[in-house]
Amino acid sequence: MSVMYFLHIDLDAEYTEKNISYILESFSEQGCIFLAREKDKDVGVGSYFLTPEQAFSKILVKTNEVSEPYQDALWIKCKDTYGNLQFYRNNNDLTSVSLFNFSCPWSKNFWYGKEDFVIDFARYINLGIDITKHFSLLGLEMSSDHSDKWPESTEKNCTAVAVIDMGGLNELMLGSVVGIKGSLNCIIVNALQNGIIFFDEVTNQVIAPSVQKIYDILNADFSVCLYAKKDGVSFKIEIKQDVKGYDGVVIYPLVPYQMKKGYGGEKENVDVAFYVQRLLELCENFAVYELKTFF
Repeated sequence: MSVMYFLHIDLDAEYTEKNISYILESFSEQGCIFLAREKDKDVGVGSYFLTPEQAFSKILVKTNEVSEPYQDALWIKCKDTYGNLQFYRNNNDLTSVSLFNFSCPWSKNFWYGKEDFVIDFARYINLGIDITKHFSLLGLEMSSDHSDKWPESTEKNCTAVAVIDMGGLNELMLGSVVGIKGSLNCIIVNALQNGIIFFDEVTNQVIAPSVQKIYDILNADFSVCLYAKKDGVSFKIEIKQDVKGYDGVVIYPLVPYQMKKGYGGEKENVDVAFYVQRLLELCENFAVYELKTFF
């Protein structure tokens, strides 16, 4: 049975013709191509290209060509992957954007993680962030219809969580890629290579986290908290294990939060995209099974 993956982004923007058109133009600027499917009794199902203006019309004027299998969904091509694009209107009249049902999904050979998991979630998330970069994000989620990992609503407000597999506590560390010690070392290296620095919560002095100390804390069944910053913005990182066998990396924004007022929005919000990108940097080269924000 195939797995359906999806990316869902909530925007601080009303569901208006102007905002929908702006988002479609952003897709086009990122090199995405809009397609509509058509049925022909002789050749079966085909497709034809749409301009952003034609795509806009297809969204607002629902037809059979774009409503299968989901109502008012467009078929799009982004480089060498395909997916369905759909807009949602929620109770507060805010715009949500979803990409799902990926054909030829982007994949990657991950260095870390024991499961056979090859879809490159980070690449899709970064695409979504690039497309909506002029908007203020209220939330982001990437998962699958088979997602049964943690966490759900158990996380505190103002967090971004990535579910990964760091290996077993009792695995030997061979080089730097086997076992949880190797994974912890990788997270630290990822941070430093991406310009993230760690500091002491009390003294505010720059520190170099000890992999052995972090391992000892996890081995004692506690989660690990580290304090870090990038571009002058501070945040807390929590690394913890779960009884289901999956591990989590969590980011908590610290005051003063990184804020953003986006296109079509009326107020400043916590810059969700900024913190999600820091989370992806920490988890680089790990297979991410699920990523959610709770803002």
